[in-house]
Amino acid sequence: MRVGIKVGEISATCGGTFVLPGTILGALSAVSSPHEIVLLQDIQGAKPPASLLHRAGRRGQRLVQRLTNTQPAQLPELDDVGQAVLQQRIDVLWHMLPLARPVPVPYIATVWDLAHRCLPLFPEVSVAEWTWQEREDNYRRLLPCACRVLTGTNVGKNEIVSFYGVSPGNVRVVPFPVDARFRKPADPTENIRAKYGIPGRFVFYPAQFWAHKNHVNLLLALQRYNNDHPLPLHLVLTGSDQGNLDHVKSTIRRLELLTFVHVLGFLPHEDLRAIYAQSEAMVFPTFFGPDNIPPLEAFAAGCPVVASHVQGAEEQLGDAAILFNPASPAEIAEAIARVVDDPAKRSELIARGRRRVANLTPENYVRKVFEVLDEIEPLRRCWGKNRGYEIDT
Repeated sequence: MRVGIKVGEISATCGGTFVLPGTILGALSAVSSPHEIVLLQDIQGAKPPASLLHRAGRRGQRLVQRLTNTQPAQLPELDDVGQAVLQQRIDVLWHMLPLARPVPVPYIATVWDLAHRCLPLFPEVSVAEWTWQEREDNYRRLLPCACRVLTGTNVGKNEIVSFYGVSPGNVRVVPFPVDARFRKPADPTENIRAKYGIPGRFVFYPAQFWAHKNHVNLLLALQRYNNDHPLPLHLVLTGSDQGNLDHVKSTIRRLELLTFVHVLGFLPHEDLRAIYAQSEAMVFPTFFGPDNIPPLEAFAAGCPVVASHVQGAEEQLGDAAILFNPASPAEIAEAIARVVDDPAKRSELIARGRRRVANLTPENYVRKVFEVLDEIEPLRRCWGKNRGYEIDT
């Protein structure tokens, strides 16, 4: 089949929204398939970000198709991708990102989370950015008509089936992969503490500054830990501001934690890997699930993980992480203490984490997607390329 892969315009500061597509694209050139792959971009003729294309390798470079703007006189009911799949004679389209539209050929949709349904009280999934209604309209229009829906956990699959009436047989669970760069040993000569002014032991939280990332309860937990232990612990925060950084900084001042909290902003990959390697633990108190990327990165980098006991956490993380109630600073502090104050437990979690992600490679992810395409092919070959669907936009 001639398979289109829809790649959106993504900034490196978008966190997991950038990391996951880049990781997957980077594996395309390493996995063989009988299918012909065409990368599509629909942002008014713009190319996919250069950094993503670099990750895709030479094969990805060759496959990129630059699209022109829609000509309304020809197909007014279709967006750019709708026209492209017809012009490029695409048999099946894979929407790699969740924000997408139906197209006039069979398509595969991707769902990372449905947090707007599970926790609509958070502003970033209700009234800000991509609003609640926009998310709901997107998924209601996209998912029921998808020939397959990809998600990372069985918990996510159950949500898709429950919320949008998608047939369970059309949903495939393909666990998130881990960027191979995190598996490489960090440079032992790099003194990350000196580079960023971190004077002592520290735990690490890599997360964009959204409200649901739960920095505030983590700060309360840090205060509790330091009040109860003679040797204080520092906290390193990385990520770009998504509207909540000022509130986090004011909380740091109010709790008198300026000496112990280091807000480093958006960092290059090499420094993230070094921070993982040198931290006592990665603490991940998010309220959203069921799939999250940083705990998997920490596993690969040899960093023990304590994480939120959200829906899907047990399925994704297994026995390789200590889980806590993200609404309880006391539980967060206790989970941190169980790791940083117990070298044997820390070593045990590191070993379990590495085993947990041993098979979660980008190449295996791509292979599983190709398996989904293989099961679609006997059905898709029953009609030709000259018959598109009628799409109600």
